[in-house]
Amino acid sequence: MRPDPRVPAPLIAYVSRIVCDNVEDDDKGLARLRADALERAADLEDAIFEELHCGKCGAGIEDKVEDPYLAHLRAEKSAWLYQASVFDKEIRVRTRLIDIELMKEAFQLLLNEFDNDYSWPVFADAAIRARMNFKEYRRLERKAKQLGKRISKSAAALAKLVRELQETGVGLPAELMPVIKEGALVAVSGPSEEARHLQLRRLVLANQRVKSQTVKSETDVANPDITSHLWRISKVANEFQPDLMSPAIRSATSTRQNSNKASYIRAFATLLREGMIDITPLVKRAMAITGNVIFDDPNMNITEDDVRKALAFSERARDPQARVASRGKVRRS
Repeated sequence: MRPDPRVPAPLIAYVSRIVCDNVEDDDKGLARLRADALERAADLEDAIFEELHCGKCGAGIEDKVEDPYLAHLRAEKSAWLYQASVFDKEIRVRTRLIDIELMKEAFQLLLNEFDNDYSWPVFADAAIRARMNFKEYRRLERKAKQLGKRISKSAAALAKLVRELQETGVGLPAELMPVIKEGALVAVSGPSEEARHLQLRRLVLANQRVKSQTVKSETDVANPDITSHLWRISKVANEFQPDLMSPAIRSATSTRQNSNKASYIRAFATLLREGMIDITPLVKRAMAITGNVIFDDPNMNITEDDVRKALAFSERARDPQARVASRGKVRRS
């Protein structure tokens, strides 16, 4: 990779480190990974050719469409070709970031902001990492919420069923026996005299088993009260909020302004803040330029105004008072 003197050296070093092999750490760069994937695909193509040609004369034979081994070879070849295309895409994304014709204005803007070498790779890395499948993260978040509600209802229903089972007084496995907080076995209120009789009988037999074993106390053989545990599960599952565990993902998916463009901008800004880069007007302009270079998609077309609006909307979403103020409904005390 031939460096261009007009491109910031730390940025060139960042891209080179990822695309080219790192000899010192024996790490393969993206270019080598792409070449390896293409080599594996070529080997598989040779294996497919051998399966479809006579080993003696080389004449072609009828394609064994239903042959599971051939199907496996073709699937493996497709997988390696796809992997090579992924590596190729990542290489092209990173090389565009050091294309002076594409990034000249962004470099000029950031030269007025960055006073250290560290900020350049942080900015580039944030621009690349902010590309995510935000729709899928939102889908997973919605699914988790829905499952939480279903688990809450199921756990509550199961707790009621277990309690009803305990009230019959019949002999039960230790896991289903009613216990108090200290772990001692107890009887529960029964629907009839017969049920209460069975409960007491069950309690006597259980305590006899405890005493016949070499244990220190009933707590060594009794389980936590299953109904109490199920009720706790029901409560927690009903109240929990899914945590996507990434500030960038949370910022991208936490508002109703959920277009891919706005989500990318919010994630980009969050990653920059994590890297100790302030989101100044010049940085916002550079974000718009860099985002367009990253995606290379006319349908994306990120503008400086898009960046301002997405980040302003995100700030209002996090601050209830700001939301009220933006609507001009702030009440004076």
